[in-house]
Amino acid sequence: MAWLVAPTEPPDLKALGIVCSTPEEYGADFLTAAADGLIGVQRKTFSDLLNSLYDGRLQDELTLLGHPEIVYPFLLVEGRPTFTSDGFLLSDRRRFTKAQWTGLVLSAIVDCHIPVLITDDLQDTAATLLQSEKWFAKSEHRSLHNRPKTTDDWGEYTHRHFCLQLLQSFPGVGVDRAEALYHYFDGKLPLQWTVTAKELEKVPGIGKTTARKLIEAFEGGEAP
Repeated sequence: MAWLVAPTEPPDLKALGIVCSTPEEYGADFLTAAADGLIGVQRKTFSDLLNSLYDGRLQDELTLLGHPEIVYPFLLVEGRPTFTSDGFLLSDRRRFTKAQWTGLVLSAIVDCHIPVLITDDLQDTAATLLQSEKWFAKSEHRSLHNRPKTTDDWGEYTHRHFCLQLLQSFPGVGVDRAEALYHYFDGKLPLQWTVTAKELEKVPGIGKTTARKLIEAFEGGEAP
């Protein structure tokens, strides 16, 4: 489902979906569907964020975003604030401080349970909304479940780094013990497969190349 966009949004953002007043009923500027409910986004330029904070609109809108049908509410702040060295917002007569900004963000997240997204400008807002729509359309999200690859100072993924990372996954093995094991066994892992490459190839998603690299990884061959 495409974004439903409030009619008060600028033309570049209206182009992201269908313009209607439905989002405003939920305290949002953008509304779309996820698998388990609605996604609601309230967009504020930083100047409007302050104005709405002082005139009470922000509190009302965040309360509406708490509607039970909205399972993923967001406050999107467009434009990053710039503060002076003593913590005051530049060009603001109300003397809004960095501490107040931090408190506002924390209040939205902790008190209202509404995450805060921050974009640089209108173009960045449009890109963020499009990326969010694609993200929610995915059935699975694995970026925080994948184990990062270790590399050297040049960003190269070497067999040595693979071995040290794998050894540290065993109980009681830290960096020093992993190094000792690696060097004692002449740059090889003191482990071995109990299956052949042909057997590995029968695993869904494992081809000849991957099977070969998996076998080589425990034999001290090429980098996996």
